[in-house]
Amino acid sequence: FVFSNNFVLCQHFACQTTNIAMLGLLWTSIIFALELAALATSTSGTIVLASPVTTLLQHDEGLLSVVNLDTAIPHHAGGMSTWETTCFVENIPKSKLSSALITLQGDNNNLTVTFPTSLQNHIDGETIQVHAYVSPQIEGLVTDIVSIHLKESSTGFEVAVRALPEPITMSFNLPNSLPMSPYSDWYQCVYATNEGWSAEGVWLTGEGENLQCHTTHLSTFSVVPIVTVERVSGCIMDAGHMAMHCVGNANLSLTITGSGFGVENATVSIAASSWYPFDARWGCSAVHHVLGEEDSKLVCLGLHNIANTHQVTEDTWADLTVTTSTGKHTLDMSVLFDGPPVISRVVPIPGATTSARCLSNGNRKLAQCPQQDTAFGIYGSRLSGFGSSKVTVGPYKCPQVLTHNDSYLECLFLEGKGADHTVRVRVNYVVSPLSPTVNLSFADPCANKVGHWDGMDGPTCDVCKDGWYGPSCNQMCPGTSWVAGAGTVQCWGHGLCTDGVAGTGECTCHQDGTNGYWTGAKCSECSPTYFGTMCNQRCPMSDPYGLMAPEVCNGHGTCDEGVNRTGACACAGGWAGSGCTIICPVADSVNCAGHGECLQDGVYTTGWCKCSQSAVTGYWTGYDCSQCVEGYLGP
Repeated sequence: FVFSNNFVLCQHFACQTTNIAMLGLLWTSIIFALELAALATSTSGTIVLASPVTTLLQHDEGLLSVVNLDTAIPHHAGGMSTWETTCFVENIPKSKLSSALITLQGDNNNLTVTFPTSLQNHIDGETIQVHAYVSPQIEGLVTDIVSIHLKESSTGFEVAVRALPEPITMSFNLPNSLPMSPYSDWYQCVYATNEGWSAEGVWLTGEGENLQCHTTHLSTFSVVPIVTVERVSGCIMDAGHMAMHCVGNANLSLTITGSGFGVENATVSIAASSWYPFDARWGCSAVHHVLGEEDSKLVCLGLHNIANTHQVTEDTWADLTVTTSTGKHTLDMSVLFDGPPVISRVVPIPGATTSARCLSNGNRKLAQCPQQDTAFGIYGSRLSGFGSSKVTVGPYKCPQVLTHNDSYLECLFLEGKGADHTVRVRVNYVVSPLSPTVNLSFADPCANKVGHWDGMDGPTCDVCKDGWYGPSCNQMCPGTSWVAGAGTVQCWGHGLCTDGVAGTGECTCHQDGTNGYWTGAKCSECSPTYFGTMCNQRCPMSDPYGLMAPEVCNGHGTCDEGVNRTGACACAGGWAGSGCTIICPVADSVNCAGHGECLQDGVYTTGWCKCSQSAVTGYWTGYDCSQCVEGYLGP
């Protein structure tokens, strides 16, 4: 070996140049074999590799000189491939490997690699080839990428290096100091796997302008920022690193502050802390890197419960995790989701302008409440939280809610009518559950008047309740009933009754495709030619003579019409098909003499008989299946 101008010059051995693509990256590759025993003593065992665009070629006389690949050979600096120069020497003693210091010059870093003495125990042969590749730094990495591999000189097989008792050290010389220190708190060494970068089994030391990666195995290495989540904010209250009193389905946004997020494609996941006995998870509709602070600030937009996971029924701490292309970090107990308010009981209290109050009917029911200035109290838990509380009673909203504490509040100045309204409390977009039900009914001012009078329109009681008619409002419309969620239903729900004091009680039945086609005094029957549970399906209709007067079953059959019927046509003799539109051969007024099946002849309305051919039904033939097949007889 001859050392000149800090480059290795190989004498008497050929170097070859080939095209290579590796890991989908721009690899600058120098594969070299070293006869360490022959190293000049003046170099202290140092081997220096050329820069990415500089390599060594052999003269015809057998001497090497330094050339620039940019001028000597096309160099694809911006593409997926570059030029690899391979220089190899046989009979390299493995015992000298640990005394070598390999220096690699990359685009952004100068690198040195040292091997421990224990490495020779992993090499079976006596000679070894050292392969070193350097690739420029890519997005998300702090340093260039270096790949170190060993191959046996005799076979070319790669030597598997795993679990060394002493580490291999790669030192990256940085052009400038990194912005955060100590480095081991903010950066980590990683190596390439099939799933991406991994930090398992490698560690980092260093300060100033030098980073050292230590590894007990050989692979492809680089340095990445450590992903760190420091703070989450954006809910009702921010306290330290925590976002508190969040709602998982209110389309809120969270801001996540930290480091190592990269510039794009970071993801955010949120899950109930591990000690909860349920699996509750939340997600973001989108995650954006904040412009100008991409690496340190994210925004989770549209915070929501992930479908098919547990809906929290209590205040729940959750852990937030940020995942990037180079790693992930979880900040424990960083988000507090509020459970829903819970009503344990309701109590009557006097109104502000009147002493009238509701009547208590157990812990969960109030009755005979005044239609004006109703007031009542609500006991429970999480009734106030750190936001405004709202109370609804069916369709009515409490105009004033007085919150005493988290377990008691009052609804004041409520006005309403009707019975069995559900009471619910809403705090910060979270609503108390429907079960167990809490009901409130307003007093009926017409309760003492004979008949079914409606006090909803005022205390004069001169209007009939829905479904009642006549001067005394004591006659019920046909088919009247009360249906939960729909209220009073008249005419079996298939029409409208002329109710009221001047009403006649007659039903006007629906006649449309949505509500069906109904008839009868109670609108309980399908109109002619209609069938099905909603009487909105029509029997087969056709106009055989082109007179614009469609007939049921083509005028040659009867339809199975009516409620819950099938709408199928029963065709007369000589006709077949779903709409009785096929003309069939007839014998004894029966299609195909009753011994076959009438089938349509292509697109024509005429049919033909497919006669039965079996021991059970007989063997028949003829235009109308009225004759026995030759050799058979019988009726």
